[in-house]
Amino acid sequence: MLPIPTLASRRPEARGAARVATVLAALSTGPVLAQSTLEYSGLEWQVSGETRVGRHLGRDALLIRSGQVVLAGAAFSDGVIEFDIALADHRTFSGINFRVDAAGRAAENVYFRPHNSGRFDAIQYTPVFNGVSAWQLYPEYNASYAFPWDRWMPVRLDVRRGRLVVTSEADTLLVVDRLRGPEAAGPISLQSSFPAASEHPGLFPVAFSNIRVMPRDPPREEPAAGPAPDTGVIREWALSPSFGPAGIERPDRLPDFSDEEWSVVPTDEGGRARRG
Repeated sequence: MLPIPTLASRRPEARGAARVATVLAALSTGPVLAQSTLEYSGLEWQVSGETRVGRHLGRDALLIRSGQVVLAGAAFSDGVIEFDIALADHRTFSGINFRVDAAGRAAENVYFRPHNSGRFDAIQYTPVFNGVSAWQLYPEYNASYAFPWDRWMPVRLDVRRGRLVVTSEADTLLVVDRLRGPEAAGPISLQSSFPAASEHPGLFPVAFSNIRVMPRDPPREEPAAGPAPDTGVIREWALSPSFGPAGIERPDRLPDFSDEEWSVVPTDEGGRARRG
């Protein structure tokens, strides 16, 4: 397997700050292809896709070609997650999920788009609902950043009272005023999506190292505010149970649900509603 290529840096060299000790240090070596679990510094990671451990930029690193690794048994809701990431200058979507639900279909997601380096949407946050990314619904959570290509980039996610701040050294990369996905604690996972993988055999476009997870007990969160009364934004929706074509007797008439089957769902400040 080939290492991630390095290109000329677009940012100054990192300041000489000492990195914190890692929770995950020594890794088992060799490729991992569609393997169910991976031992990683004595911890168990659930693996999907193509992952390997190798030397990159002077250290042992976890390289992901296209897929994800989930830290099994770790419950994270509030706290700090730190990692170093090294990105190749290819079209990829690489980052981290946290508060992953038991079915693996809902999560909070922060990801990097190296092919958009320097653009307004180089970094994005989105909640994931029912296995679907909702990034189109939250355009306010994009951030511009020029990625470095020849060094490790330290990343710190600080989750406190439902608010997320993403930093790299002295730079604030992204601020999410209120997380929109699952509130319950859940595992974290590292991921990479590489659409052009077939065109670049053997290339692993992202590497992770120096991963550290520091949970804190979450405080009681205040109810989310809805739209201001004078904005004209819809404040709540009445939702019926879901139904398909088989539930429609006539194309010009909806199924006749009882009043008890409908539920009223409030919207957030942008008029977006979510049930459950």
